[in-house]
Amino acid sequence: MTHDHDQNSEADHFGLTAEELAQAKRHRLVIIILGILATALLIIFIAWRAKVTAPVRIIAEPVHVSTVVPVQRSVTGMVSAEGHLAPAREVVVNAPNIDGKIVKVLVAVGDKVQAGQPLALVGHSSSDQNNFEQLALAESQQADMTIAESEYKRAEAAGDTTLAEILKKDYDAAARHLRHKSGKKARQKAVTLTPITAPVSGLVLSCTAEKGMAVISNSTELFRIAEKGEIEMQANVAEKDLPSISVGASADVKIAGSDNNFSGRIASISPVVDNVTHSATVHILLDDNPALKAGVSAEAHIHTMPVQALLLPESAIMSDDTGHYVYSLDDGNAIARHQVTLGQKTSDGQWEVLSGLQKQDNIVASSGSMVSPGDRVIVDKK
Repeated sequence: MTHDHDQNSEADHFGLTAEELAQAKRHRLVIIILGILATALLIIFIAWRAKVTAPVRIIAEPVHVSTVVPVQRSVTGMVSAEGHLAPAREVVVNAPNIDGKIVKVLVAVGDKVQAGQPLALVGHSSSDQNNFEQLALAESQQADMTIAESEYKRAEAAGDTTLAEILKKDYDAAARHLRHKSGKKARQKAVTLTPITAPVSGLVLSCTAEKGMAVISNSTELFRIAEKGEIEMQANVAEKDLPSISVGASADVKIAGSDNNFSGRIASISPVVDNVTHSATVHILLDDNPALKAGVSAEAHIHTMPVQALLLPESAIMSDDTGHYVYSLDDGNAIARHQVTLGQKTSDGQWEVLSGLQKQDNIVASSGSMVSPGDRVIVDKK
């Protein structure tokens, strides 16, 4: 009775019958159950999705690698440098100890000459001047003789024999003096020629002498000669490379505009290092070749003195933004990385390793790109 009374009171409160109220409660229960089920399904879906997208750690098989121990042997390296060609010894030829004019030029640029060979002829201007002065003096003396002759003849015509004899003596003296001078070179107008000769044998590099050109004693440059025709390369070698080269070392030189190599040897090394370029001039004397021209740009590859170096095959060398490196193995076959400094590559494809290695290191020679520092690997037996 009490339960029915409560239902009736609740139904009366919402204006619903007892049957309608019971139906509403059933609907609410269904909704709650459906909500619980939906929530559970959502939780299950989220968990499944997270499991699917989570990274899966794959345990890979160790990488198989081969190894090599650095080989130590004597190698000859190479130093590269740029520069230009120039005469090995250049001789300047000036006008001789006379003033004058060039009468004839006997050689041209590119000609080979021998020591003492005439290069040009100079006419003496001083010789001409002396001729003119001597001719003027002779003409003055001729006039004096004419006057003396006229005066002694006038005295003789006047009957003054004493005065005539005195004037006659003056006339005879002037005539004798004039006849003496006329037998000399005062009236000669030929110009004396002096040859300008080559002081050394070699190749004519420049010629400023021209016919009719006035020259001043010992100051006018007329020719430049490369002594013996020898051409050298003046190479600018970096200061860090200077300790590895020496006088007498061989070099291969390539010049602009040619694919050929020209052989040479270091003749001298400048004792001064430029504090701006941090390089020194190295003089490389080249073998005689008509293709070599002074002033041409060139590049030299100088063979360095043999040194003991550690060598590795190219397959063991790797590189990235930090430079060159190799991988080594410890006693447990774990990978370790070593930065290395390389030198020159040998003719058989080995790389010279200047720093970063010990000769007992066990270096990964293959499959290096498939491992990382810390990885453990399997070493293939040779």
